[in-house]
Amino acid sequence: MNDPVKAPDDETRFDLEKAADEFIAAAGSARAAVLALLIASEAHEHELHHTRLQVSSGYSRQRYIKRKTEDASQT
Repeated sequence: MNDPVKAPDDETRFDLEKAADEFIAAAGSARAAVLALLIASEAHEHELHHTRLQVSSGYSRQRYIKRKTEDASQT
């Protein structure tokens, strides 16, 4: 289920670097680009949290519920 992340090949790396350069240029600065990415990441985490709440615990075999209680006990 948790597959290791593979390093991108040269073509993919070039595409990612090109996309990053274009995003920084569109945002105006690297700081603005990072801020936009953090905001987008937060929005995706919020959406994922609400999606997990809507998924049947039988379907997910309560994986998310267990993880949530384990995380709470570690703090």
